[in-house]
Amino acid sequence: LSNNYSLNTVDLCPVGALTSSDFRFKMRVWFLKESFSICTESSAGANTLVSSREGEIYRITPRRNDSVNDSWMPDSGRELYKQVKSEKRITSPIISGENASLTEALSAAGNLLRNKKVGVVGSCRSSVEELYLINKLAKNLKAKKFLRGHFGDDDGILLSADRTPNLRGALATGFYAKYPSESLSDVSIAIEKSKVEVLIVVGEELTNSGVNAEVLKGVPIVYLGTHSNSTSNLAEVVVPTLTPFEKSGSFINRNFRLQSFRQSVPGPAGLLPDLHLFASLINSSSEHKQSSDLAEVWKEIGKPSNSVFKGLTFSQISNEGIQLDGSKWNSFSFVEKDALHYTPNLQLQEA
Repeated sequence: LSNNYSLNTVDLCPVGALTSSDFRFKMRVWFLKESFSICTESSAGANTLVSSREGEIYRITPRRNDSVNDSWMPDSGRELYKQVKSEKRITSPIISGENASLTEALSAAGNLLRNKKVGVVGSCRSSVEELYLINKLAKNLKAKKFLRGHFGDDDGILLSADRTPNLRGALATGFYAKYPSESLSDVSIAIEKSKVEVLIVVGEELTNSGVNAEVLKGVPIVYLGTHSNSTSNLAEVVVPTLTPFEKSGSFINRNFRLQSFRQSVPGPAGLLPDLHLFASLINSSSEHKQSSDLAEVWKEIGKPSNSVFKGLTFSQISNEGIQLDGSKWNSFSFVEKDALHYTPNLQLQEA
């Protein structure tokens, strides 16, 4: 069995004769704790169960949601938990190449951003709540905002052409107003025109996204991310963040369905949730105290009367998710193709 859905036969096998080589003999199933989560491999947003014991993840399996993925998921999404213990994982804050405390790193970041022309490179892999705070930070700093899309082949089932879980979250929270491309060349242009003097980068690799490496010289970078890359290596300040397995939040999938995910395992010692990091940066740039509590952040998200989140709270997001009204973005040329429980906008099909 060698296709990207072959492991679904393991889930179906009534007697346990079919097994996964990745999980076989690793742990007794009845010892595992199961947490509700969402597959972050693409905008399909398959519902999943993350099975762990004593802070270690052993497997990911599909969770039934008849509005999204029925009872299936791609095999490739089952391996995402391996990023938690990747050799490239950033586990310590860094200032000018030296390890530092989280408090020191956030303070250094705040000092770099003060009284400067700031550019904020957001991420379609950030949660709705994180994107809301990143947008708020950008507003406080009067920063220019940038966003990159990540696209691939669409298999017409549960691996969509949008290889991020929350592009629609970036649109719905107001962080970005247009459909992103795979290039961040606008960052180079903004730096060359002296419109950006310092950069906040959330997880992206700039030099692989159309940004000229020469242009970045002399531009301080504050990098927030889970894994090291060429951009984190260039950064003046590096602030480690948590993977989706180590925090709670929500994503908006290709159907504009708002879905929550829950923390499955603790993050590395000494690290804090991304919401705390962004709230700290907001507090260093504003006199108004920003809460990092998930419920409190949702009180802000659901407040505007013209928002698709109007009146919603995090606790209201059921296990099946909440269908949002995405009609505001009907004119956007979303890359996803006709697939399981997803049909592209009819207006775009006719065009």
